[in-house]
Amino acid sequence: MTLDPIASLYDSMGDVEDRNSYNEVMARSLVTYSNLLANSISTEQCSEMLNVNPSRLRQKIRDGTIWAIKDGNSWKIPSIQFSDGRQVVGLDKVFPSLSSDHPLSVYGLLTTHQPDFDNMNMVEWLITTGDVGPALDAVERHKWGAA
Repeated sequence: MTLDPIASLYDSMGDVEDRNSYNEVMARSLVTYSNLLANSISTEQCSEMLNVNPSRLRQKIRDGTIWAIKDGNSWKIPSIQFSDGRQVVGLDKVFPSLSSDHPLSVYGLLTTHQPDFDNMNMVEWLITTGDVGPALDAVERHKWGAA
């Protein structure tokens, strides 16, 4: 195991001493994260949309059934988890297993097209089918892959 943090980062990326690749990955990650936050709603907007009081929403965030990203003293709630003014069916079962994951990891899991979802992403799959079983299987594989 190397003690050089930059070398460790390269190793974890699968690139060997390729600063341009590292810079490209970091730039893409920064843009994706910025877009994720920009396309999020506040707790006030979310509680209005879901027609729940703010304390109930905070409880759902604590329980991990609503995906929220801490941003300073407030929460950003990514809008990708909602469709037609409601949380996509099944995501409340998916998110608790992902509570410790980095937001970009969760976002990637939700938005990557997968063969198990008939080449849809998880959100599209759940909107179309409502079948949470394959989504939970994907989360389990994700957890094993991240370990």
